Amino acid sequence: AGVPARSRWSTSGWEFSARASEDGVIANDALNVNPLSALLSVDPDGDGIYDLLGFQRITGLYNADGLGDFMNQLSWRTGAFALVNQWVGIFGTRI
Repeated sequence: AGVPARSRWSTSGWEFSARASEDGVIANDALNVNPLSALLSVDPDGDGIYDLLGFQRITGLYNADGLGDFMNQLSWRTGAFALVNQWVGIFGTRI
């Protein structure tokens, strides 16, 4: 499995990244999940109790291509924040 590679322009025309196979699958070691880029307080139930919603970007090698995003919902549970929901969106795919 893997994420479809993006093509890029070079002096010889369009080509796939060197870290992708011929069928366009990116090598697993070429994917990065960045640290939190945003942390928001949200009230998903409308009950006045707020959770945290954190965003992380999924990128290719060298952070050059944005491939998708993680959204992490954290709730305060017994003295610490706990992950209660996690969503992932990969650009160009349907879930």
